[in-house]
Amino acid sequence: FLPLLMVTLVTRALPLVVVGTTLLLALYKILPMSLAAWAADPVVFQYTFFLFAHNLMEAMALMVASAMYATLPLYLADGSRKLYSEKLANLALWILLVTSVTSGLHHFTGMGAAVSIFTILATIWQHGLKAEPGIVAVLVGWALYILDGASAIVTSNIAWTYQLHGTMWQSGHFMTVVLSMSMMWMGVLYHH
Repeated sequence: FLPLLMVTLVTRALPLVVVGTTLLLALYKILPMSLAAWAADPVVFQYTFFLFAHNLMEAMALMVASAMYATLPLYLADGSRKLYSEKLANLALWILLVTSVTSGLHHFTGMGAAVSIFTILATIWQHGLKAEPGIVAVLVGWALYILDGASAIVTSNIAWTYQLHGTMWQSGHFMTVVLSMSMMWMGVLYHH
């Protein structure tokens, strides 16, 4: 499966590399800006970013969700060290794995997120939580990731972008995901 994932990520990254390199060459005055204007068009950048970034973000989400499912049980108040449902956690991870291969199934992630939300909240409800800095950072990052994903459905699509806020929200969406992933990783690393 790993070779398929690598081929998918590389082929999806190629349009972004072409657009980014064209803009970089124009900014360094190696290429006239008039020849690079097509790459600066917001719609061109939005589509090339979508093709690559969603695969990358889902691959990051897969790693962080795995770390979340491994770390959360260590902070349960009753000491049980068991998730509410291992099967639901595995289902959520499987959905993230599928969506990390293709951007076309990116919105399938919402189902994985719903399963994760239920599993994590049910685990905390059932067993309680020892609120220590590491797990709090993980949970805050996770909540930010979920909220950003929900808002991105509305704010990042081309049809709504200019009607609602008139900006290119992709950069904000990307930075919010990076912030949430960073918080989750900092929490996991704090624990370990």
